[in-house]
Formats: sequence, C-alpha cells, structure tokens
Amino acid sequence: MPPVRLKVWNGLSFLVGCRRAVWYSITDRRVTHPEEFKADMAALFDLLREGVIHPVVVDRLPIAAARVIGSAWRGSERWGGRRLA
Repeated sequence: MPPVRLKVWNGLSFLVGCRRAVWYSITDRRVTHPEEFKADMAALFDLLREGVIHPVVVDRLPIAAARVIGSAWRGSERWGGRRLA
C-alpha cells in the first residue's frame, strides 16, 4: 500500500510539472509475485557475477555487530541519510 505522501504527490502532480511517482516495495513484490521475484533475483545475481553491475560498498562490519546495528536501524526513522520503510 503506497504511503499517503505518494498519493498526495500524484494528486498534485499538475503543480510539479506532471511528474508522478510509483510505489515499489521489494517485500510486497516477493509476496505478491513470488515467481517473478525469483526470476528478477536470479537475473540480478547473474549481472553481479558477470561484472555488468558493480554495487558500492560503503562499509564492512563484523557479524558480531549485526544485533546492535539492526536494533539501531529498526529503532530510527532515518539511518545513513535514507528513510527507512
């Protein structure tokens, strides 16, 4: 379900040059279209393996820090400059 801000943005799109936004959630996609999701993930990992795409890794953290980082991530509205869904 798209957030209210997205609905408002699309409702007032005539004010911003008719630009519209589309809701996308990888979790929703996995649940609603599992076979397409699996195919998409397979294609993504093929591109990674072939070196076609290159993910940017900002930091590497020890696995022992996962619990602390996960708690901070879930408990904050913003983390790393990105809004958490």
